[in-house]
Amino acid sequence: MRFSFSIESDTINNKSNELTNPYRISDNTKAGGILSLKEGQKVTAVVVKVGDKVTLNLCGQKISTSKEVLKNAFPGQEKVFQVTKSSDSAIELMLIEDQVANGQNTVSTILHLDKDKDNFLAQSQQKSKDMEKEKSILDKEKKLEEIGSKLTEQDLKLLEEAGFSVNHLPVERLYVELNRIKSENNDKSYNPIYLTGTGGNEDQIARRLAAENLPVTDETIKQVSTALAISDAVTLIDDKTVKALIANEQEPSIGNIYRSYYGGDGTKTRYQDLSDQAWNELLPQVEEVIISSGYEVNEVNLEDAKWLVENELPLTKENFTLTKELKYIKDNISRDQIFDHIIDSMRKGEAPLEAPIELGLGEAYEQVIEDIASIEANDLDRAVNNKVDLTIKNIITHKEENQEKEIEANQDPIESIKARRQLEEIRLKMTKEAVLTLEKKGIHIETTQLEQVVNALRDLEENYYKDLLAYSDAPVTKDNISLVKETALHLQWIKQIPSYILGETLSEKTSINLETLLEKGNGIQAKLVQAGEAYETLMTVPNREYGDSIQKAFGNMVPLLEELDIENTPMNQRAVRILAYNNMDISKDNVMKVKSYDLELRTMIDNLHPAVTAQMIKEELNPLEMPIPELSEAISRIKEDMGISSAEKYSTYLRKLDKTEGISEEERKAYIGIYRLLHQIEKSDGAALGSVINAGQEVTLDHLLTAIRTGHKGRVDAKVNDDFGMLESLDRSGETITEQLSAVQGSNIDNASGQIDLSNSNEDITKYMNMMLKQIKENVSPEKLQDIQKEAVSTVALDQDGLINQNTSGKSWEAIGKLPIEKLFEAVNNEVNMTEVEKEVYYDRIRELRTTQKNSDQAIRFLNEFKLPCSASNISMAIHILSDGETAMKKFLNIKEDKVEKSGNPELPIKESADITDTLIDKSSMSEIYDEIARKANADLDYIMNTEVINTRLLDQGISIANQMTFLKTLAEKEFYRIPIETENGVTNMNLTIIRGDNDNGKVSVTIWSEALGNVKAEISIKDDKLQGYISCDDRNGLAHIKDNSTVLKGIAEDSGLTKQKIDYIIHSKGNFNSNYQGIDNGNKGEVSSDTEKTLYRLAKAMIRTVLAAENSIEKEGILNEN
Repeated sequence: MRFSFSIESDTINNKSNELTNPYRISDNTKAGGILSLKEGQKVTAVVVKVGDKVTLNLCGQKISTSKEVLKNAFPGQEKVFQVTKSSDSAIELMLIEDQVANGQNTVSTILHLDKDKDNFLAQSQQKSKDMEKEKSILDKEKKLEEIGSKLTEQDLKLLEEAGFSVNHLPVERLYVELNRIKSENNDKSYNPIYLTGTGGNEDQIARRLAAENLPVTDETIKQVSTALAISDAVTLIDDKTVKALIANEQEPSIGNIYRSYYGGDGTKTRYQDLSDQAWNELLPQVEEVIISSGYEVNEVNLEDAKWLVENELPLTKENFTLTKELKYIKDNISRDQIFDHIIDSMRKGEAPLEAPIELGLGEAYEQVIEDIASIEANDLDRAVNNKVDLTIKNIITHKEENQEKEIEANQDPIESIKARRQLEEIRLKMTKEAVLTLEKKGIHIETTQLEQVVNALRDLEENYYKDLLAYSDAPVTKDNISLVKETALHLQWIKQIPSYILGETLSEKTSINLETLLEKGNGIQAKLVQAGEAYETLMTVPNREYGDSIQKAFGNMVPLLEELDIENTPMNQRAVRILAYNNMDISKDNVMKVKSYDLELRTMIDNLHPAVTAQMIKEELNPLEMPIPELSEAISRIKEDMGISSAEKYSTYLRKLDKTEGISEEERKAYIGIYRLLHQIEKSDGAALGSVINAGQEVTLDHLLTAIRTGHKGRVDAKVNDDFGMLESLDRSGETITEQLSAVQGSNIDNASGQIDLSNSNEDITKYMNMMLKQIKENVSPEKLQDIQKEAVSTVALDQDGLINQNTSGKSWEAIGKLPIEKLFEAVNNEVNMTEVEKEVYYDRIRELRTTQKNSDQAIRFLNEFKLPCSASNISMAIHILSDGETAMKKFLNIKEDKVEKSGNPELPIKESADITDTLIDKSSMSEIYDEIARKANADLDYIMNTEVINTRLLDQGISIANQMTFLKTLAEKEFYRIPIETENGVTNMNLTIIRGDNDNGKVSVTIWSEALGNVKAEISIKDDKLQGYISCDDRNGLAHIKDNSTVLKGIAEDSGLTKQKIDYIIHSKGNFNSNYQGIDNGNKGEVSSDTEKTLYRLAKAMIRTVLAAENSIEKEGILNEN
C-alpha cells in the first residue's frame, strides 16, 4: 500500500523532544535530517503522538501520516523503515515489520513524500535556526543560574560603585562584569581569610565563605561540607585511580577522584609487560616526553613513564604530568589546601565537587603578589641604573645584594617611570586565573621581563574589550579594541603622574585632553624622578601622609592658610602645594580653581569605565581627544543612561534607613528630608547653588534649603497614599522639606533670598560645589549621616565641665545642615568597610534576583523571541506578562477607578481600558496610547519621589509600575499588547500579538486568563483572503460560551471581505496551557498593506468583543441559575 506523509514544522518544544524521543539510525550513521537519507539505508523512528494522525520523530524531525499506516501505534513505540527512493523531488520509506515467527522481513507499507528539495532545505534551515535559538536560551539560563549562585553582597556593592545597574544589565553582560569584579578583588589582602578555621564544620565553612565574598546559604554550606567529607579520597589515590582518570580523560577534581577510587573494576584497562628490547626502542621518545613535561630524566620518572605504556595509556606530556602531579598530591596536599581549591572553584561558579586539585597555583600567585609588594620605587631605580634585566626575580635579587649601598641619581628617568608603570599594571591585573593562563602559555611571571608580562596580561583583556564593544552595538574592529585598551591605559598612567600637573595645565583646563595631559604629566614626572624627589600622584586621597620630604617642603602650610583666611583642610593643603610647586600666586581664587579642576579630573577618571568608553565609541566619540569638560559631560550622560536610576538609589537609601537601628522618628524625618533636599538641589540645575553663592553665603545644606524654598514660593506638595497608583490629590496639608527638617530642632529655618546672577569669578566655586553635592547624594547613607551627626554634636555640645551635653538627640538637622559642604563631602566620601546594614540590604536584593532566576525559563524564551535584553528586570516583568494576577496594568486601572470616586476629577491620568480597545486601529494608534501610559506612570514616580509621605514599599511599587509600563511600551512597538478587559466580573488580562506575514498575510495570537471562561488561547490567520484558525480553552462551558458569541468575530471577518472561514474550537487540559509566543523573529519582518494591517487589528478587536460577550453571557447564566 502507498501513503503520503508530511513534515511538521512545529519545533517549539524541540528541547523536550530530543530528551524524551531520541532517534537512532542503524549502522552508526550520523543523523543529518531526512534530507541526508540515502537509498537502502535503514532508520528507526519513534512514535511521539497518536491522534487523528500518527506523528513520529524521524532523524530529529517530526513526520505525520495516516493512522491506517500504523495501526495500533502507541507513543514510544519504535518503527523501522528502509529508504527505497531518495531524489531531489521525493523520498520513499518502506515500513518493515519484523516477523519473528518465520524469521523474515515482510513489506507492509510504503510512505511517499512528494516534496521538492527547496522545502527540505527550508525545513533543515529552520531546524538549525531553532537549535541555535535553544542554545542561546540555555546559555542565558546557565549564566543566570551561575550569577545567582555566586553573586555576593560585596560584589553587588562593587558593581553599583562601578556604575552598573545589576537589575538592568543583560545577563551576558552581567556575567562578564561579575567575573571581572571577582577576579580583580579576590586577593587575600582584600579579605583576610586566614582568621577563620578550616576544620569543616558548618560554622567554620560559613565564616570562610563570608570572608571569601561567596554566598553563605544552607545550600552552599552543604555542598562544601559534602566536598570536604569525600575529599579524603584525594589522600588515598592509587594506581587504579590514576588509570581511571587518564583513561576517561577526566580532570582530577574531588568528585572525579572519589568516583575513580571507589568505582570498582569498571575502569580497568589491559596490562602488558614490556620486554627490555621493546622498552629500549621506545626510550628516546620517552625521554623526549619527560623533558618536554619539565622533569628530569631519572630512574623514578622513567618508571612512571613505563607504567603508562604498560597500562596501554597514551604517553603524552599531559598524561605524564598528571601522573606525577597525582602522586605528589596524594602525599603532600592538606585539608586546608583542598578547602582553598574548593573556594577557588566556587569563585568561578563551579560546584565544590568539581574543584580541580592542583598544587602550586595558589602559592605562585601569593608569591608574585608578595614580591611585587616588596619592590619599592628606589629598587626599580637602582635596577635601571645598573642595567639589570627587569624581571621580578632579578629586581628582588638586585635589591637584596645592594641594600646597604646609597641610591645614586637616576640616570634614566624615562625607563624608571616605564618600569614603575609596568609593575603597577601587573599588580592591578594579576589574578590567580591570569597566573594559571600565563603559566600554561609558558610565561613564568617571576622570570619573564616586565614588558612581556604586561603585554600578555593586556592580551588576556582583549576578549573583555571585544565583549564590551559587542554589547554596546559598537563595531568590533582592531581600531576600536585598541581605543578601549589605550583609554584604559591612559587613565592608569594618568593616575600616577604628579598632582602638580594641575597647576601647569590650569590655564588650559577647558581645552586640554587626556593625550596632552599625560604627555605633560610625563615631563614633570621625569624631572622629579631624575632629581629623586618624592611627589603625590594625581589620584592620591587628600588625607594621606606623603612622606617626610613633602611635609618638610611645605612645613609652613598652616600659618599660610591662616594668613589667607583659608580653612585648613586636606583639599586646601593639596591645592596650595600644587600652586607653590608651579610658582603660582597662592590666593583664595586660585585655590578654588585648582580644587575644582582637581575634583573634575579625579571624578572623570573614576567614572570612565571601559563600558563607558565602548558606548562613546558607538557614538563615534574618541575619549582621548575630547576636551576634559566635554568628556566629563559625556561620561555623566552615558552613566546616567546605562546606570542606576535616581528612584532606585532613593529606594536603596530608604531600605538602609529601615534597617538602621537607633534612629528616632524625628531623625528619620530629617534623614528623608536631607535626601529630598539633595534631590531638589540636583533638579534645580544649579539655580539654588547659584543663589547661595551669589548672596555671598557659605554653601551649606541649610542655606541651600532656604534658596530652594525661595525659588518655590507657592509650591504645592503632592500627597500619595500607600495604596499607590496615581496622585490621590494635590493639597497643602503635607509637611514640606523645611518642616521635616525643622521639626527635629523645634524651630523654623530662616528665610533668605538671593538673585541668580553668576559672575565669571563664581564659575569655579559653583562647578566645584555642584560636583561635591552630586557625589554627596551618590554616596550618602543614613548610617553616615548618623555618624556625622554624632561627630558634630560631640565637638560643639560640651557642657561647662567639658562633658557631652545629653540633650542633643534632636540636633540632627542643626548638626548636618550647618556643616560646610566640603566637610560634608569629606565625611560622606570617607571609605568604610561594608556595614551590617548594607549587607542586609544587598542580601535582600540578591534574594530577589535568585527568586527571579528560579522562575525564569519561560520569561527568557519570551524575551529571546522578541529580541529584548535578558536582564533581571526584564525577566521579572516578562514573568508578570506570562501570568495572571495583580499586574501593573490592572493595578493602574483599579486605582484610577478609586480616584474617580474620591475626587470626581474628569482629567484622568490614563484612558479607560475600553478606550485602549477602541484604539485597536493600527500599530500607530496603539503605540500612542502605550506611550501615554508609560509617560503617566513615570510622572507618578517623580511625584512619589518628591512627596513627604514616602516609604520603601510605596517607592518600590512606583518603580515597579513605571518599569512595567515602559516595558509594555517597548512591547507595543513590536505589536505585542497587554490589554486589560473590563467585564462585569472585573478586569481580565489579555495578551495580544499581531504577527505580520508576507504580502497580505498575517496572524492574530491571543492569550487570556479569565476567572469566568478559563484560560483561553487563540490564533486567527489571514491567508489568500481566507480566515482560518482555532480557539482553545481549558473549560468546556467557557469554550461553549465563546463559540456561541463568535458571531461577532465572524461578522467582522465578513465585513472585511473574508467570506471563507474555518475556525476550530478545542479543549485543552488545565495543566497544558502553552504560553509560547511568536515574536518578530518568526514573522513580524513582513510588510503588509494598510488595509491588511487594519483588518488584523479589526480581528483583534473582534476577539476582545467575543471574550467580553462570552464573559457577560456566563454572568447572566449565573444570575438566572441563582434565581
